[in-house]
Amino acid sequence: MNFKADRISITKGWDRSTQIVASARTGHQLHHEIRYADGSATGFTLMPGALAARDVAIAGLGDGSVHVMASEYAEG
Repeated sequence: MNFKADRISITKGWDRSTQIVASARTGHQLHHEIRYADGSATGFTLMPGALAARDVAIAGLGDGSVHVMASEYAEG
C-alpha cells in the first residue's frame, strides 16, 4: 500500500523486529507495518477501527506486544 505519511513512530521489538505506525497525509488514517529481522515485512495495512489521527506513537513492550497511542485529527 502506497501513501504519504504525515506522522510516523517506530519501535524495536524484543525479537529484533521493527514496528511502524503512520498517519496518512490524506484522510489521516492509521497504518501499521512489521519489518522482521530477516528482512521480510507485512507491508502497511490500515488499522481496523482506528480514528483519523494527527499525532501517533508506538511502544514495544518486553512481552512482545505493542501499544499505539494517537490523538484525534480535527480540521482547523
